[in-house]
Amino acid sequence: MQLSPTSVAYSNRAKVYAALKQQQQALQDFTEAIRINQGWGGSNIGAAFYSRGKLQAQLGNNKSAISDFKKAAQFYQQIGNSDRYRAALDRIALISTQ
Repeated sequence: MQLSPTSVAYSNRAKVYAALKQQQQALQDFTEAIRINQGWGGSNIGAAFYSRGKLQAQLGNNKSAISDFKKAAQFYQQIGNSDRYRAALDRIALISTQ
């Protein structure tokens, strides 16, 4: 039997890569997590977009980071998580003022 990686598995591994300062591997895993399952619960996929946005910003990919934060904000707004929604919007504002 072969195991199939899940969106959550890719997202968790991406967090480990990010902690180890292996940004490219983390970016690939966040992207794969998002690609595998757009039907994830709003909070989880919002977190994946938010985390990938943070990574994009660290790498200087501001346009991609803003796009990811906008998607995260959209998911958080849909599920009514106003704190995370505002956090995503704050990140966009921070990047836009740089």
